[in-house]
Parts: sequence; C-alpha cells; structure tokens
Amino acid sequence: MSSGRIVSRISAAFQSLIQFEFGSLGDLIMNYYQEIRLGEGIIETILKDGISAQELRMSIEQAFQSSMRGSINRYLVDASSASSLIPLLSLYNLPQLFSSIGLSRSSRIAVLSSTSQRGKERAQFFVNVCANKGWQVKLFYRRSKARAWLLKE
Repeated sequence: MSSGRIVSRISAAFQSLIQFEFGSLGDLIMNYYQEIRLGEGIIETILKDGISAQELRMSIEQAFQSSMRGSINRYLVDASSASSLIPLLSLYNLPQLFSSIGLSRSSRIAVLSSTSQRGKERAQFFVNVCANKGWQVKLFYRRSKARAWLLKE
C-alpha cells in the first residue's frame, strides 16, 4: 500500500473519531484564542471575525479559569480585528457573567477596539456598562497603551 493511501486512511479514521467524540469538525473551530502571559500577569483574548455571543461568554469563562491557576487578574481583550454580530443586550449582560463566575472587582480589563465606527461604538457601550457596574474596564486603540495600563500598579 502506498504512503499516500495510508495517510488518507489514517486521516479518514481520525476525522471519524473526532466526529464521534465532538460532533462536526466545524464545532471545534472557535472565533477566539487566548495567550497566557505569566511573566506579565496578563491573559490576552484575541477575538476573531464573526465571534458569537456564546463564544464570547466561553472566552471569558476560559480566561477566568486560566487566571485562577496563575493568580492573574489582568485581561486584554483584543477586538481590533473582529467585526461582531453580538447583540447589544448580550454585551450589556456580560458584567453579570463576571459576577457569577467570581471575577474580582480588582481585576483590570483592557479592551482593544476595532477602528470601524460600529466596532468603536460597541466597545464604548461595553466599557460604559462595565464602568457603571463598578468594573475596571478601559477602552484603547493602541496595544502599547492598553498593556501599559494593565501593567501599571
């Protein structure tokens, strides 16, 4: 049997196993990823284009779980490349999620906004809602300024 056929059969078997365990392969693709910067004490979440409200909630829960393992309370949410279809009501309810998962009010969240008008408006709305509910959340358009604020004592 040629090596091409072996690889093809292994690939097909692997795909079948993944589909059995997790559903379709498309279900495994998330519109965000996270980087934990232990040396700086920052968890960075990079939102991708088309992120859903459910994925955003999952990213927050995942970041919080990661923060508990590393005693981190600084978060950078990079929405600079994401065009979101998330309803405003979902953004409005996110501070409630912060409380329900046990996020400390001393946590800092820097939001790196998209430069599109819609992105700016949604990011500002989210930051205002969080600030009105007592959370330390700030809006930025430059990564360097966001990181400087997070690292400031």
